[in-house]
Amino acid sequence: MNQNRSSLRSEAKLLALVFILVYGYVLVAGVLVQEVIAPAVTDGMTPAGFIPELDSGPFHVMAVQMSEDIRAHGWERWELNPGWSANQPVGIMAAVYAITGPSPLYLLPLNAGIHGLSVVLLFLILRVCGFQWKESLVGSLPFAFFPSTLVWVAQFHKDGIYCLGLFGLFLGSLLILGQGKWRLKILGVLLILAGAGAISVVRDYSLVVFAVAAGSAGLLSQLIFAGRTGGQWKDSAISLLVFFGTLMLIIPLAGEKGGEGKGETLPEDTEVEEIVVEKETENLNLTERLRRGPPSTPWIRTSWIPSRVDDQIHQLIHNRTIFFWLFPDATSYVDQEVQFRSASDVIFYIPRGIVVGLLAPFPHQWYDVRTTLTGNLQRMVSGAEMIVSYLLLGAGLFHLVLRPSKPLFFLVIGAGLMILALVYPLPAVGSLYRIRFGPYSILLAIGAASLIRFWFFRRAQRS
Repeated sequence: MNQNRSSLRSEAKLLALVFILVYGYVLVAGVLVQEVIAPAVTDGMTPAGFIPELDSGPFHVMAVQMSEDIRAHGWERWELNPGWSANQPVGIMAAVYAITGPSPLYLLPLNAGIHGLSVVLLFLILRVCGFQWKESLVGSLPFAFFPSTLVWVAQFHKDGIYCLGLFGLFLGSLLILGQGKWRLKILGVLLILAGAGAISVVRDYSLVVFAVAAGSAGLLSQLIFAGRTGGQWKDSAISLLVFFGTLMLIIPLAGEKGGEGKGETLPEDTEVEEIVVEKETENLNLTERLRRGPPSTPWIRTSWIPSRVDDQIHQLIHNRTIFFWLFPDATSYVDQEVQFRSASDVIFYIPRGIVVGLLAPFPHQWYDVRTTLTGNLQRMVSGAEMIVSYLLLGAGLFHLVLRPSKPLFFLVIGAGLMILALVYPLPAVGSLYRIRFGPYSILLAIGAASLIRFWFFRRAQRS
């Protein structure tokens, strides 16, 4: 008992140290980006301290306006999600600015806390999967220090809050689905509720994606591994009951994205001609295109799929149509010519979708003369990260095949399904790369922890 308490205290101290180190890194990196890098690449129109072409600049402008309104008229003028689109972090930024002043430097302590807690949760996820503390620490490094994270670490964005919430969801799921005591399952429920609350502020629609992906992964992992562990069907059934009950609790927090105007569903025997989505509006300016709204997405009903599921798949593909409509000039499109006109088309694309979701951007996309300085900087950074990612994904897959376990299986399937679901509505790799980073980081963490475990094993053999 005393040894266990001593081990817990040691691990708590380690987690505190990890948090402090990441916190300090964010403060230093944030100041460097805002005071040195941003001025060097500024376009003259982006607010001071922000990198051009990122959403953080417009968020800042709206937040400054709201903070001035708060100071003039009181806190009743504060809104969590103002502006033309919901799920923006403007309200959070405005609250900080109203107290401290309108400088992005004052957001860095908040960024540091969010990123530090995210790294701690990712560390704990790996520990629950059976990795030792050194392996878990190394596994957390890609998420903590990949340069692309500076988009939301040094510039306030949705992604930091989203990743924090997502790691809470996955850690809570592991605790519920594990064979631990009831207090761990209760802690898992609380973590899922807290994680869902955080995600609902910035990307509420992704809660449905998580519920479907994690629910599928949880059911598969329990069915497969309950039989391998002596037929603990009763414990598995109870865990699944608690898990699915918790998932039902977070669904009301979820929202829909782009639900209007997707078009009617046609009978299954209808023949739909190929339609180029932007043909009619490609020569219109942004104001006129926004006034007209996005085009509809022709869709053929698939009889063997429940109508509600078919409608949700239609909605997913309509979000792809909206993306093409909003960003016709994006230079990082993949499979732009592919058209989805039924659920069958979506299913047949899954193998290609897995390749795109896990391996894009591909080497030929790591540099493009058509993009701006900021765009090419992001491409080169992502290219360097993808070289590391290919190695880590391979190591993680190798470890899963050699030493499969229920927690690892759940994480790989759950995170993989979330990434696959993003491939369809996000045909531009630049957007996919950032928005998939939460679940993708879990796969990279498994790979990094597996790689260092193999290295420790080889070193022990030699000695």
